Amino acid sequence: MSESITAAGPWTLHLGIHCGTCLSRDAERPKQFPSLNACRTEAESAARTYRGLGCKIWFGYATGPAGEHVSLLRGEPYE
Repeated sequence: MSESITAAGPWTLHLGIHCGTCLSRDAERPKQFPSLNACRTEAESAARTYRGLGCKIWFGYATGPAGEHVSLLRGEPYE
């Protein structure tokens, strides 16, 4: 991992969910965290919560202070 990827934030977490169809997509408001690791922890927690509600992950990524784009969660297929 490069220095910029591990650098302290602010990092912004972007999450999206769906309920099995293209028309059921929704996204959370982006949230800022002090580090990439904090974004990763929050993304994993949110994914567990949403799956418990019957939703699937549409996308999950973080953007860093220097414009980095790090994928955190894989999108789950539509039904």
